[in-house]
Amino acid sequence: MSSHLNFSFPSSSAEALDRVVEAYGFNLKVELAEHLGIASSSLSSRYKREVFPADIVLQCSIETGANIDWLISGKGESFGKSAPVGSSIDRLKLIDGRLEDAGSLIFDFSLLNDDVASDQNLVSVKDKDVNYIVARRLDEIQDGHWLVEIEGKVGFRSLTRIPIRKLRVGSGETSFECGIDDIKAIGKVVLTIS
Repeated sequence: MSSHLNFSFPSSSAEALDRVVEAYGFNLKVELAEHLGIASSSLSSRYKREVFPADIVLQCSIETGANIDWLISGKGESFGKSAPVGSSIDRLKLIDGRLEDAGSLIFDFSLLNDDVASDQNLVSVKDKDVNYIVARRLDEIQDGHWLVEIEGKVGFRSLTRIPIRKLRVGSGETSFECGIDDIKAIGKVVLTIS
């Protein structure tokens, strides 16, 4: 089961972004913009807006292990005892139908539903501006959003089981049916961070 995160955040963005810069260990705001893959002017406008940068704060917490409460409010310790307990998981990027290594990140397993176990070989996969947490160790294909390989190309698809070992495979407005063994299911999406 995939889950989405919903939080209520303070309206001030500048102080939170300053804490993000600090958590990454950057000296300049432009370094944060480069890390996020956005223009300096885009980051500057994020500083000026009164919309809390929840996406950047959450990404920072996941990648650095910084305490999410400290990133949001400035209260508590930046790292240490009050930081979320996490483990390192592999980080991949999806580029032109191929998975490429992007290092690792510290992941807070408390973000997952109780039915997702840490022993399911979790991996983070970034596809454009969305990060997916994918469980690679599952016994069988279940209905849901999956990372799959079809004829040598990797991508995210919606899978629905239908009778006699078949699947309905969807992506956007297109869908098709195939045998359950005609595609390679790499893992099921258990968390989407956008």
